[in-house]
Amino acid sequence: MNFLDLLMQVRTRANLSWKPPERLLSLDPGETLGWAFFCSGKLYERGQVSLTSSTSQILQLLERFLPAIVVAEDYRIYSWEAKRHAWRDLFTPRLLGIIESLCSQRGIPFFLQMAGLPKGFCKDKRLREWGFYQRGQPHANDAIRHGTYFLLFGRAIVEAVPQLR
Repeated sequence: MNFLDLLMQVRTRANLSWKPPERLLSLDPGETLGWAFFCSGKLYERGQVSLTSSTSQILQLLERFLPAIVVAEDYRIYSWEAKRHAWRDLFTPRLLGIIESLCSQRGIPFFLQMAGLPKGFCKDKRLREWGFYQRGQPHANDAIRHGTYFLLFGRAIVEAVPQLR
């Protein structure tokens, strides 16, 4: 089953009145930023860019796609990783703060998702079945995972934010 058919099936079973966001930008943040842009549930464009010298590409993505919603992979330091992270310059959490700030300034709702559920639900095999898999672009693939997961299962989040209904 292709992704749009699955999305329609989920929408029909859950609530006929819910529509996917018209413009969704999903991000896999890190020194290599993966991104995917969806229009009304359809994957429109995806890619990844290096952010090692500048974060201006994030602003360019926001200005180019004018998303109604931005969803990104969250970053957490788990207890078993605490020693490894001690005294490190943690780029990704700072990057998430930049993205959240840019979205806030533009009135764009910003949501975070943990990595596990989208990656567990949407393996490479499923991305290939849908025609979404990008060879050699693991961060773009992760952004696609976050976008598809949000579109399929983020209805409760969208319904909780009045201006998104």
